[in-house]
Amino acid sequence: MDVEIADIFIISIVLAFIVLITFDIEALIELITGTELVVIELMALVVVCVIVFITGIVNEDRK
Repeated sequence: MDVEIADIFIISIVLAFIVLITFDIEALIELITGTELVVIELMALVVVCVIVFITGIVNEDRK
């Protein structure tokens, strides 16, 4: 039980960093180009979904 909680905690921290980094990059590109980028937001969502999916598979393999 402790291992799963620790894993979820680490994963959530990593996800938070990924989201922050993608939004920072997006803000920089918006400043440079002056256009809003919905594509990067969609890519960030896809990345988050893939990571959650992979961690789900890893957790299933452990059981």
